[in-house]
Amino acid sequence: MLAVLALVIGSPTARSTLQAGCSPSGDDTAASSDRSSAETTATLGDDQDAAARQVAEQEELQTLLDKLGKGFPLTVAEQARFDAILEAARIPPWTLASRPVIALDAARHPTPEAVEAEVHQLIAALAEIDTYDFGFSPTMSGTAFAPVEGTGQMTSGILMIDHRLHTTPAVRRLVEIGPAAIPALLAALGDATPTKLVLSHEGGFGAMWHAAEFPFNRAIARESAAVSEVEGLDRSGDGSGGMDAWIKRHEVTVGDVCFVVLGQIVNRPYAAIRYQPTACQVVNSPTTAPALAEAARRVWTAPEPTARLLESLLDDYSTRGTGTDDLQVGAALRLGYYFPTETNNLLAQRLAGLDLSDPTAGDPEHWRVVFDRNGVEPSMLLEAMARLEDPTVEAAVADAALRTDVPTQLLACLSPSLLESHSAAVFGRVAGFLESDAPRTYADSNLVAALIRNWPEPAQAEVERYLGAHDGGNGGVDRCRVAVSAAYAVPTRPAWFDAILADCLDDRRETGNPSYPRFCDEAASTLARVLDMPFDWQATARRRDASIDAMQVVLRGGKRPAPPSRPDVIRVAPVLSTTVDAAVSQVWPASTRAIVYGGTGYRGTDGWAYDTLTIDPATGAIVKRVKLDEWNGGVSIVRPVTGEHVLCYHGETIVDRDLATGAVLRSVATPFHDRFNEARERWVRNLLDLAAIDVADAVVATTPDGAVHLFELGSGAHEVLRMMPRRQGLPADFPMHVTVIPVEGTAQVLVSGGLGMDDPPLRWDAFERQFEALDGLPAGGWNGAWGRVAWNHTNGWLRLWDLDARELIELDPAPDDVLDVTSDGGQTIFLLRASGTIDVWRIGEPSTLVAELQPPPATGRPGLRLVEGGRTLAWWSVAPRPDPEPGAPEVAPCDEPPAVGPTAIALFDVSAWTAKEQ
Repeated sequence: MLAVLALVIGSPTARSTLQAGCSPSGDDTAASSDRSSAETTATLGDDQDAAARQVAEQEELQTLLDKLGKGFPLTVAEQARFDAILEAARIPPWTLASRPVIALDAARHPTPEAVEAEVHQLIAALAEIDTYDFGFSPTMSGTAFAPVEGTGQMTSGILMIDHRLHTTPAVRRLVEIGPAAIPALLAALGDATPTKLVLSHEGGFGAMWHAAEFPFNRAIARESAAVSEVEGLDRSGDGSGGMDAWIKRHEVTVGDVCFVVLGQIVNRPYAAIRYQPTACQVVNSPTTAPALAEAARRVWTAPEPTARLLESLLDDYSTRGTGTDDLQVGAALRLGYYFPTETNNLLAQRLAGLDLSDPTAGDPEHWRVVFDRNGVEPSMLLEAMARLEDPTVEAAVADAALRTDVPTQLLACLSPSLLESHSAAVFGRVAGFLESDAPRTYADSNLVAALIRNWPEPAQAEVERYLGAHDGGNGGVDRCRVAVSAAYAVPTRPAWFDAILADCLDDRRETGNPSYPRFCDEAASTLARVLDMPFDWQATARRRDASIDAMQVVLRGGKRPAPPSRPDVIRVAPVLSTTVDAAVSQVWPASTRAIVYGGTGYRGTDGWAYDTLTIDPATGAIVKRVKLDEWNGGVSIVRPVTGEHVLCYHGETIVDRDLATGAVLRSVATPFHDRFNEARERWVRNLLDLAAIDVADAVVATTPDGAVHLFELGSGAHEVLRMMPRRQGLPADFPMHVTVIPVEGTAQVLVSGGLGMDDPPLRWDAFERQFEALDGLPAGGWNGAWGRVAWNHTNGWLRLWDLDARELIELDPAPDDVLDVTSDGGQTIFLLRASGTIDVWRIGEPSTLVAELQPPPATGRPGLRLVEGGRTLAWWSVAPRPDPEPGAPEVAPCDEPPAVGPTAIALFDVSAWTAKEQ
């Protein structure tokens, strides 16, 4: 299904076909000129109805695509409707154009026997791989052709992180050898020798599963037939694995890497490990899914592997149809690399025959003529061919660069050889594209970057002329946006360009974008990454201006400001520190300095279980252990836990238990359930959609239909407090993800999320019984709240908000890498930092760092909780569980927690900052 989504969104032909509601040939009988006026009048109403249907289908299709894009599966009815819309659009199948006849010069290519020893040595070296690469990465999906630099591209994945990709010499050399290595690679697909890469996914959010995805060219009958004969391949196209295929651990094997290397050689995106939104990894391992190895051997085994590869690449090169651009371009690149003398004239002739006119100029249907004539996106083909070092192909690329009417096509042609042989002419062409009056922000930023990167001094006059072409109004903003975007693409910039960027930061005009209220904020958010300097676009105007001023100093040649120093504060040791021989995942607020109540979970005999450990903090001894709760749906404890009892959610029932003894105080039937396949208006998952209001003896729940519920535990009364807004056009059963966060120490909850992502969060008060919109606060990303302080952690940015003042709480110097936050709900907040220390801040004007608590070194991810009425801060850190040995049996259910740990616990006296009189 993801392949279909990319096809529909990414292809101009598909988009136009869906929009026009006609066949790709362009026939449109409704517009036929030979209709009589009477016929036209008679059918006018029909045409209007048809147009309305087309608009409705576009909106419906976009809704379904949005759902798929968010990682939600389609219902059976939605899938049928999705297929029907695509069928009505009449997207053509892949076809083979006339395949060129190319004679293989066998004398120029090594045989498998000639390289056998080297290939076997390289395959053995794959066991030493300890870094991710294209084709086996848990955080991204993408393709590459290892011998040619710059061909790697990410197709999906987690944005703005370092994926830590590295191509080893063994992988690169195997792909360089190419067709002669195919027989040995096919033989090694079943090699289960582990590499040094181990993937783990403990579940929770996302999952990891086995699949058997085997991409192939469906226009090639031989390949399609071979694949159809193999049982066990995943032909759904969506990469979905059933629950029986879910795994927690996978060792990347030599066979896995051979599968990826084979794909790079034969122009197929074979991915042993790939990322799937959200937080999922799909494992296509030929050592655990033998169907993959069988299919590969059926398709690629041949008496003459070099001749077979040439034949297959020529087929790919000749394949036409929506979504075949990557296939054609990948084939052209490999033909030029593996078979340069046989195919250089073929490739040059195709480049010479490309229609490089502007597809958007003139007749509205001109783009269709251009697309059909080329059969491929020209810029993609030109960029690939510019990477080949062949004089015939280089000359054809140079010719294309000098005749194209499209900026992106010109930029695709730029290569060291072109810049050396046609420097002046290409400079003139790039500068000429910037003389247009109409800004093309994306393309123009790349043109400016190309000028600065390749002609840093001559570029000054051209860039200054371009930026000065519009001296006011929105044009000036657009031009400055181009300059800022260009800076991101140029690692080394001349001083004159940095001065221009500094001027861009002077622009205080409003943008109309709530994320970047002023243009200088928008510019600074990009330049912060360019300059590696801090800038928080959600900070107050005072702090944003201070960051902008610092950037301007650097851009104008001044010294980079020193990072703000932390004030000299008192450092506080714990009053008690101990180690417990158990995995304590939670310290409960009923704890004191004399006795600590800890929670620990495990797989019980009747479901997942959770115990309370009574711990002597002076010695670390476990004085008593009682089973707090056990349920086959998993133990879910409703937040917050504030006293000596806890609410355990069991789907239809909430069980109120004594924290210390586990005794059932009461069991209350609720109107909710925990099964997704039942009515969504009653489904509560208890991730972030259930919160307790202790003082009101009630819970607030949110359900996927967008409802916010109140359920009173004492009376059993239930009401829907509010329906959250739904994005227009979404089907009624599209699930909404509304979160509810308790505001500890109050009778309030924060409600946020859903589909109206621009809507502010709401605060609901059980005493006032009304909602209050918190305008100006982020729509989602809330992790916790105490009194008037709330913790937002969107995209890794820590922000503390004053809910009453609707303002950010500025901390200076701002701490980074905060792992946990808690507060007394008044003037004091505690920040657990990745460095291991705990900051104590007093909120005020300005906020002040008053102390630094120093717990023992953490053995795992630590946590914080105020206990003993807020007078004591508990810190704990449990040692991580070791990875199970390969083939080890799954942990069996047990009657008590397994012997894992240990857990370090420390208690701090914080009464000086949390006492009410303070």
